[in-house]
Amino acid sequence: MIGNKKLRSALFKGALAVVSQLEKEKVAVKRCMVKSINRTSRKKVAAIALANKTIRTAFAMQKHNKEYQPKLLAA
Repeated sequence: MIGNKKLRSALFKGALAVVSQLEKEKVAVKRCMVKSINRTSRKKVAAIALANKTIRTAFAMQKHNKEYQPKLLAA
C-alpha cells in the first residue's frame, strides 16, 4: 500500500466522527455532499469519501499556498 497508515487511519476516524454528527449541521457544501452519500450508502463509505475529499483539499491548499475557504450553502 502507498501512503502513511497512521495518517489514513486518523483521517478515517475524523471523517467517521463527522458523518456520525451530520444531522446537527447543515451549512457547508462538502458536508452536503457527504450527506447525500450517507443516504445511499453506509456510514463507512461516506467517511471514506469525506477523508478523500479532506486530503485532496489539504493538498490543494498546500500546493497553491491558500487558506481554507468553505463554500457555504445559500440560506
